[in-house]
Amino acid sequence: MAESFEKIDLSMNNALSQLETFKQNSQRLQLESFKVDSALRMFNNCADRCELQFRENGLKFKGEVPEDAQCFQNCIQISYKLGKMMFQ
Repeated sequence: MAESFEKIDLSMNNALSQLETFKQNSQRLQLESFKVDSALRMFNNCADRCELQFRENGLKFKGEVPEDAQCFQNCIQISYKLGKMMFQ
C-alpha cells in the first residue's frame, strides 16, 4: 500500500514539474510573439509613414537610393534603437 502512495506521489510531482515547464515555455513564447508582432507593426508603420512603394524587383536598386527607401531605412533604424532602449 505504501508503494502505491509513493508511486502516486512521484507521478504527481512529475506532473507538477511538467506543468511548471509548460508555463515557463508558454511565457517565453508569448514574449517572442510580442516581439515579432512589434517588429511587424514597426515595419508597417514606417512603410506607411514613408509611403514606401514596392517594386517588382523588391527594394534593390542601382544608383541613387529612392527617397521612400531612404526614409524607410531611417525610420526602421530609429524605431529599432528606441525599441531596444525600451526593452532593456
